[in-house]
Amino acid sequence: MAVDTAAAQAAAAWNPSTADEKKVKQALEKLNTSNREVVIPGKDGASQKFVINSKAYFDLQAFIITGSKFPKTTGEFEKKMPKASFTKLTDIDSKIYDKTEETMVSIGATCNKYYDEQLSKLVTAGAIAITYSRKCLEFLTEADGVNLQAQLKVILDPKYNKKAAFDDDFYAAQETAGAALRTLEREAEDNKKEVTKIVEELRTLKTKTSQLLGDVRFLETQYKTGPAKNESGKTQPYLEFLNTELARHVKEITQAAKDAELTEKEWDQETVKALRYAIPLWWFWIPMGIHADKAIKLKKKLDELRVKIQKLKQEKLEETTLIEHVNALITQCTDIDDKMGVALEAMTTLGKHFDVHRECYHDIAGYLNNMEVSGLTMGAMLSRKSCFNYNIDACVKSLHELRKVASTFVETVDNQTSAARKAE
Repeated sequence: MAVDTAAAQAAAAWNPSTADEKKVKQALEKLNTSNREVVIPGKDGASQKFVINSKAYFDLQAFIITGSKFPKTTGEFEKKMPKASFTKLTDIDSKIYDKTEETMVSIGATCNKYYDEQLSKLVTAGAIAITYSRKCLEFLTEADGVNLQAQLKVILDPKYNKKAAFDDDFYAAQETAGAALRTLEREAEDNKKEVTKIVEELRTLKTKTSQLLGDVRFLETQYKTGPAKNESGKTQPYLEFLNTELARHVKEITQAAKDAELTEKEWDQETVKALRYAIPLWWFWIPMGIHADKAIKLKKKLDELRVKIQKLKQEKLEETTLIEHVNALITQCTDIDDKMGVALEAMTTLGKHFDVHRECYHDIAGYLNNMEVSGLTMGAMLSRKSCFNYNIDACVKSLHELRKVASTFVETVDNQTSAARKAE
């Protein structure tokens, strides 16, 4: 945001002499700079970003969405990945099924609850910032006749250099300014409370997830990085083993399908031959019986191959499901504690932003309500007016920026959510 150097110098020239004046100047300067914490400058010419709009947020969102699709009960887990699908693993590691089930169900239940009850509120934080910016802009500068800047033109007019000069216009402006500031103070307080709830829920999620990460790291060693530890002494990571088995299953299914196709052709041929001899002449009975017997045997072989194919496909499905779920678990949990920490810090910063604004509006309202003018020189009154105008103008500009970056964040999340739904 470009700085008006002359206006900044004029604002800085005000040298308060009383505790109340010092307090209001500090409040004005805080109001000026507070948005710097929630509107993050872009690097290398990139656009500014909302404080929550970070890779950590979207990684957190991906973790919750992926985790919400995991089984959230042992019943769901056993239906998707029955113990029989783990036989090749439990033969070498008798504990791996129970450990995988326990960890995945815990992550699934935790993410599912947060997905249903809280995930949308992370986006709501962006909507809160948009609504808040609009409200502030309305009461600071946009609402005709009742906005704060309009009232300050009256209140800070140098003609009111003593209490005896205060007239109806002054008192009306003072009352209207107080009402606007009290409204903004309440708005900031309400938004702080809303964000605090989001922070508390996110902190609870982080705590629960952190408690499970030790188990996830154990599964990562067993399945992916190795060396695996088990009673058989085999150290090959289980995903390598499962992928080999999956490739073998695919090959077996392909071969069985080819065998079934050839067997079906043979069966068709023998059936046709048997029917050709099925006429009431005794000397055709022998060849008819031979071809019928062959047809029966081929039909039995075909049925067996079809059963085998279905069994192989089911095993392939269960192995594929296991591989996909374990890979997703490991990938989504990578550095998730740090990512949650970054998202939590960003949300906390947004809450502090509203708290700072609440405090500033409160202090400015207090000063205007009990404003002392006795002893002020004309120069002091003009520099005071410059301080008010400059800092509130700066706040207005930064609120426009906040509304813009928060809107971009909400739009980005909405687009990603829509794309994810279409992909399902």
